[in-house]
Amino acid sequence: MQEKLSRSLTSGQMSMIAIGSALGTGLFLGSSFAIGFAGPSIIISYIIGGLMTLVLMKALIDMSSKNPTTASFAHFAGKYIHPSVGFVTRYNYWGATVIGVGLEVTASAIYMAYWFPDISTWIWVIIFSLALIGINFSHVTLFGKTEYWFSMIKLSVVVAFIIIGIGFVFQQPAGTVKQNLWATGELVPFGFWGIWCGILVALFGYLGTETIAVAAGEAKNPQKDIKRALRLTVIRLFVFYIAAIALMLIIVPWNEAGTGQSPFVTVLSYINIPFASSIMNFVILIAALSAMNSQIYIATRMLYSLSEANYAPKAFLALSKKQIPYKALMVSLLGIVLSVVLNKFVSQNAYLILVSIVIFGGLCNWIFILLSHFAFIRKEKQSYGTRSTIVMSLNIVVIALLTTLLLSTLWIDAFAYTLYVGVPWIIILFLSYQFVKKSIK
Repeated sequence: MQEKLSRSLTSGQMSMIAIGSALGTGLFLGSSFAIGFAGPSIIISYIIGGLMTLVLMKALIDMSSKNPTTASFAHFAGKYIHPSVGFVTRYNYWGATVIGVGLEVTASAIYMAYWFPDISTWIWVIIFSLALIGINFSHVTLFGKTEYWFSMIKLSVVVAFIIIGIGFVFQQPAGTVKQNLWATGELVPFGFWGIWCGILVALFGYLGTETIAVAAGEAKNPQKDIKRALRLTVIRLFVFYIAAIALMLIIVPWNEAGTGQSPFVTVLSYINIPFASSIMNFVILIAALSAMNSQIYIATRMLYSLSEANYAPKAFLALSKKQIPYKALMVSLLGIVLSVVLNKFVSQNAYLILVSIVIFGGLCNWIFILLSHFAFIRKEKQSYGTRSTIVMSLNIVVIALLTTLLLSTLWIDAFAYTLYVGVPWIIILFLSYQFVKKSIK
């Protein structure tokens, strides 16, 4: 008889796991590119992206609380759309997450060079990898506690940043806010296209909130914990992202905040906070380790889910004495090796190619989640009543926006590889399903 995963995660831990994935480089570093795209109007981009995320969270709450299983959104994609979509969603999510693990550990090693420039980065890669692998090989409770405190550090720094920023703003002479926002004489310096590109970067920052649905199978009280965790996650992310970005634009002229380095560092230096660079480098390091920790967990559970659905070898269902799918975990660590190899032997475009895969994989899965919810509502229409039309309409709007955003990457240099890599990847996965389907019959 197959052993089951331990139901040990609380709603607070699940919320922090999602924040661990979403509150990372997308905010601490990505916000710089976002401001560069849209200027002060980037706040509109983050609000629109946040509202789209709310629609996604509603879909996840409805489906995951109804039938909480590991990687539940992929389960529903297969159940309500087609088994091939469930297969593609799982492998697409797993592949993007595995690559993300390698990216984050490489980034962590680079951050350590700030303090220890004479130590080779591969040493840090080994140290961080072993530490987080050890955590993920332990009972899921230890993972939940570790990710909880990783995320708590990030949240605390963001809250402190917001408090310090608000205090600084109130001490400034009248007209300073207007002067910074109108640094170039316009609130929308790059027009609608700037706002549109900003939405793409904003959504990249919000990616990871769906992690709660992956962890649904290990929640103590799934029906209650999933709803609470999702609501807490969305509220925290929405408030923190909007408040932090707004303060950046108010304190520092926007054309200085969007210069490539973390706007957090720029703002703290502007306020004359001692050791600002070291403080933020530490926080960004924690953000990378937290994201890596979450992504190892997510990739492992997604491969476990594939095995449950007969789309991967049954060996990946094997659990350790601590109820950890250890074989699935070992395979999901391939991203660490892959990332190091690509960064060493491929051109400087390797990083952009990998990031493009993550963006494509994330937004593509959001589309699958919303399509699944659309089909779910049609089946559960009686329980929704008159609300069903509104919810389904919102799903259609967000699906259309996400699809258009992905198509528009063809004209955005920074994301030029998104479709060129992502579309062939999806085609390969759909073709692979045809072979896997035959082998399990």
